Amino acid sequence: MVAAHGELDVATAPQLEAALAPHQPAAGKLVLDLSGVTFIDSSGMTLLFQTARRSGREGFVFRVVGVRPAVAELLQLTGLDLVLNLDDTSLL
Repeated sequence: MVAAHGELDVATAPQLEAALAPHQPAAGKLVLDLSGVTFIDSSGMTLLFQTARRSGREGFVFRVVGVRPAVAELLQLTGLDLVLNLDDTSLL
């Protein structure tokens, strides 16, 4: 599990991408905890989308958990909630 905190934006998305890289198994599961994320911009959403696509290609499960309401609203507005392995229990 990888946990993110603060704002997930153009300045911090590369740091999260670097943190996720060693945890992307060829087969298995990667869980990203967003309970500490208070804001997400298009850079953060792009990273989530790319990781979800990569998981499909490389055969690992990518789950996003602990999504705060403000972040969940943006994911829903963009339709990204449908792409991510996200369920009601993930929403705080």
